[in-house]
Amino acid sequence: MRSGIRLVGFLFLVAAAFVAGRLLPPSPATIATPGSRPGLDAQRGVETGAGFYPAEVDLGDQFWGTQIPIELTFANRSTGPIVVSRLEASCSCALIEDGIFVGAEVPPGSELIIPALFDVETNPGRKAARVTLTSMTGLEYRATIVANVLGTWSVSPATVDFGRIVLDDPTARASGVLVYESVEDELLEVDVGDADWIETRVVPRGDAVTEILLRVRRECLPAGVSSASLIVRTTSPIKPVAVVYVRAKGVYSLVAEPDHVTLVGSEPQIVIVKDESGAPAQLEECTSDDPRVTVEVLGRGRLRVVNPTGAVTHRLVTLSVHDERGRIQKITVSTF
Repeated sequence: MRSGIRLVGFLFLVAAAFVAGRLLPPSPATIATPGSRPGLDAQRGVETGAGFYPAEVDLGDQFWGTQIPIELTFANRSTGPIVVSRLEASCSCALIEDGIFVGAEVPPGSELIIPALFDVETNPGRKAARVTLTSMTGLEYRATIVANVLGTWSVSPATVDFGRIVLDDPTARASGVLVYESVEDELLEVDVGDADWIETRVVPRGDAVTEILLRVRRECLPAGVSSASLIVRTTSPIKPVAVVYVRAKGVYSLVAEPDHVTLVGSEPQIVIVKDESGAPAQLEECTSDDPRVTVEVLGRGRLRVVNPTGAVTHRLVTLSVHDERGRIQKITVSTF
């Protein structure tokens, strides 16, 4: 409803400008085809001195979601008439009724007033749009509309990388803090979706500041890179949601070479397991979650993996390796 009222107001500006005689409606007698008349280069020279005044309209600080009616002034300070061939904006954030200006003639010493509606949208920071008027001779004149977009809330940082987390180290800890700031909008909830490896706690700190404490649940973090989108919901009617990207890499103390084994038929494969220093690990045991794939500890960090029957398991098999200190490594096996 609000946008409809703004659009009606914008069209009223256009109509009012026509009534005041500030816009010249196109006349068949003044519409020309680019390049169709002799002396085109000379005419382009005559058009020098024309342009938008000012060439940049700075709207200053504006809150996100605001739509601002403005007027652009195209002044013909040249010695000959200028006929509008095209009027366009660089993005949909600048609404211009371009069709009513095509074919309009701007006599020398006259001004063409162009109403526009600038939508600063919802991304904080500098917002800019360019409006280009092209004459029938092909010359282009540009105006820029700029604003510094302010939000009614902020969440920082936008990304959190917990880095490398050793899954079999009971002392491993990974945590982080997000800061939510707003005088106007309340923080409603923090949603981690199906990322059960992230734990959150909301702690109000006063002075319009709320901290979102993050902790990685090591026991739920799988091996490899895990990423998730943290959804922060607010009471803002303009931009109710913030998205924070989080990432962690789960690793084990032991290193298996290779960490994925492909078994073809009943042919065995050898895997070497090393500790963090690169020395062969002192392995205690290795188990398989599928009885069709067996594993034997050979000593000096070596494992013999085999599928005795050669039967295809149709899924990845996981081997769990333990050394004498209770550290773990996971090895995946596929069969063909």
